[in-house]
Amino acid sequence: MMDEAMMDGAWSVPAHTLAAAAIVVGLAALDVVRRGGERAADAPPRLLAPALRSALVITAALLLAALTAPLAPLHALAALLGGAAAVQWGVQRVALAIYRRRMRRQLQLAVTMLAQQCSGAAALFPAFRATADALPWPLGDEWRWAAAQVNRPAPGGGNWRYVDHAGALRALAARTLLDAHAAVLDQMAAWYEHGQESMAGARLRRLAETLERRERAYRSAVAAMGRVRGEAWIISGAMALAALWLTLRAPEMVISAFQAPWGGAAALWFLAWLLAPPAVAMLLVRRPDG
Repeated sequence: MMDEAMMDGAWSVPAHTLAAAAIVVGLAALDVVRRGGERAADAPPRLLAPALRSALVITAALLLAALTAPLAPLHALAALLGGAAAVQWGVQRVALAIYRRRMRRQLQLAVTMLAQQCSGAAALFPAFRATADALPWPLGDEWRWAAAQVNRPAPGGGNWRYVDHAGALRALAARTLLDAHAAVLDQMAAWYEHGQESMAGARLRRLAETLERRERAYRSAVAAMGRVRGEAWIISGAMALAALWLTLRAPEMVISAFQAPWGGAAALWFLAWLLAPPAVAMLLVRRPDG
């Protein structure tokens, strides 16, 4: 028995180290494959720099490996895998939220700038390219990609068929992650398809006004949803304060209630009611993507 315990203690740390190293190497390999695919596609959207994403995930995996070192090897491996997946998901969600917020802020300004560029006799495509060069990430990256697709060979069409500006706009509309941006791109592509490029300046000005109204409606909707979520958290907070007050006033009664034969079920029932208001609010009241 003593020899087995000594062997378990001797091999637990190497097992954790090997598991952490395997996860870090696997994450690095997946990121190399992903970056290779992004370079091959050369297409938006780009949510986060690959080097920064790799650094965040690998650093989190190493921290998780240090935190799970006292656990058994199988438990540590499960915690490492679950933690690495959660960190990857969290980084992606945060990057997506930053992307959409910046896109909403830049879209109306970009349409206004494009309308000013088209106010004279300038054609839509040169104005689009000049505006794209003046825009930062992420909208600038996406518009520059669309401008770079013009006059390239169409996929599957042979060397005698080339992508026009309308096709590049349609391709970008299918890739972007903001609905309002996709709608703007589809509108501009439709002007080409219906021979209305000469009226782009006036139409862009009306489009900028529409985007301004949409942004005001979006902000009011987000504020209303925030109030609903805030009220849900207030309800849960009041229940938690009441439970804390009862625990401090009569701790023996609370302990005896949860030590009863059905104490575990009672605890789960109480936690369910405590978490139900914010959970329902987050599921039913979802922020629009814009």
